[in-house]
Amino acid sequence: MVIVAVWGWKAAPSTARFFVRMGNPSGLDGTVSKGTGVLTWLALGALALVGALFVDDENRAMLEILGAVLLAFLLLMEIVSVRRLTR
Repeated sequence: MVIVAVWGWKAAPSTARFFVRMGNPSGLDGTVSKGTGVLTWLALGALALVGALFVDDENRAMLEILGAVLLAFLLLMEIVSVRRLTR
């Protein structure tokens, strides 16, 4: 995710804005600056990683799998967002 964030920072123009949706109602759509968008993706990835690694022992295997799936999903969404910015 860090590599994709660096790629997005270098490849996207300085005036680029990330599209965000905060919830299901369409009235909560908006955009954020390139720096805020890149930092948000990194924070979400770090949160998913910490959540998957620091769990109790009885649920560790299942949550590690779910954490890996969540990280892969976030990475895919980050790549799609950066590609949309560089168009």
